[in-house]
Amino acid sequence: MPAAEPTCRPTLALAVLLAIAYLCLRNFLPLFSRPEGAAAPTATGLLGFRLRAWLSEAVAPLGDALVRRGIDPAWLTAVQIGVSVLVGLAYYCGRLFTAGWLLIGSGTLDVLDGYMARATGKVSNRGAFLDSVGDRYAELFPYAGLGFFYRGSWLGPVAVIALVGSLLVSYVRARAAALGVDCKAGMMQRPERYVVLGFGSIFDVIFGNLFCTPAHPLLAASLVAVAVLSQATAIERVAIVLRRLD
Repeated sequence: MPAAEPTCRPTLALAVLLAIAYLCLRNFLPLFSRPEGAAAPTATGLLGFRLRAWLSEAVAPLGDALVRRGIDPAWLTAVQIGVSVLVGLAYYCGRLFTAGWLLIGSGTLDVLDGYMARATGKVSNRGAFLDSVGDRYAELFPYAGLGFFYRGSWLGPVAVIALVGSLLVSYVRARAAALGVDCKAGMMQRPERYVVLGFGSIFDVIFGNLFCTPAHPLLAASLVAVAVLSQATAIERVAIVLRRLD
């Protein structure tokens, strides 16, 4: 396993942790005092409807600016793939903090290209196909990087299980849709995978520096959570689709 980032900068780690805590409190606390409308969709993922709605609102100004400049949403799909390659390389090199932020950025691009496609009216079968293929590539590289980072460790196979589960979650939904069944159930959907693994990587480095430990317990826990819950989500979706096809 390659050497990860230095893990003994407690003052810097505390400053970063406090800054993230402040931003989270400032942005997320108002969400829980805001009443949900009666027509709000049922949230099935770990993030819930409020956080998903907040993210959509947060990317809207940037999406509108890109639309005004005539940027095609397909370009964002290509950029997302490029960013995911960098995520995989960062994991491979042990740059976990960098990989975490890049992974969050990749997930944000995923939300942004969908917003732009709807805003420009460019929602089409061709665009949906390209976006779906791009999403699969975007998921492949981070897990490949983690697999190389954890090679020789029991977490290497866990990265493979997480990748398989992630791909199956999306495949089951797509195959069900082709059969006329809409299935978006499950706790570990794609936004949840970005958040859990991305912030797991970020906070792993922060706490590693804070407590001067070279271990990576938070990243390991995040990867295990994604692996287990992705497989559970795929199985749940299979069961739901089978019931609806009876």
